[in-house]
Amino acid sequence: MMVTGESRLFIPDIAIVDRAAVQRGTLAVPLEAVLLLVEIVSPFNRSTDRILKPALYAQAKVPAYWRVELAPAVRIVVHELSVDTYREVTTVTGKESVQVAGEFSVELDVPGLLGDLAD
Repeated sequence: MMVTGESRLFIPDIAIVDRAAVQRGTLAVPLEAVLLLVEIVSPFNRSTDRILKPALYAQAKVPAYWRVELAPAVRIVVHELSVDTYREVTTVTGKESVQVAGEFSVELDVPGLLGDLAD
C-alpha cells in the first residue's frame, strides 16, 4: 500500500492504517491515516531502512515505526515517535505483546515469522 503525504509518496513494506481510510480498491492512503509503518531490512536497503526512511517518517509525524531485522537473527525493533524523532521502545525476538503508539496492542511471534524456514 502506498502512503501519500503533502509532497511525498511512501511505499513501506507494511502499513497499518485507520480502517476508515481503506475501501475496496484502495491503492494509496493519506499520511494522516497511518498508525504504523514497517520496513524489512535486506542487504540491499540497510541504510535506507535504518536511517533515511525513519527520518522521513518521523518528519511526517507517523506515530510508530518498526524495523524487521533479518540478520544475524530475526528481530523486530519497535520505535515510537518522540517529538520529531523516533525512540527505540523494545526489540522483540520471541513472543511478546507490543503497544502500537498507544492505540492498540499486537501479539508478535517472531519465531513464527520464519515458519518452516527455521528448520
